[in-house]
Amino acid sequence: MALAKREAGNDRPLILDDVVVSLDRNHRGMIVDLLKEQFADRQVIIFTHDRDWYAELRHELDG
Repeated sequence: MALAKREAGNDRPLILDDVVVSLDRNHRGMIVDLLKEQFADRQVIIFTHDRDWYAELRHELDG
């Protein structure tokens, strides 16, 4: 039963709202790596105004 509850918690989407607004390019890349490594099995919804970071996300996370 505990395992089922734990897995059900992973079904909730992760919502990120402009989380990189004050980060430099290097740290933004770390966020992309973290998303790929730790949250690949989760639905992630990202809001951003940064077109460059959006392009990087599309390139790195496509598929």
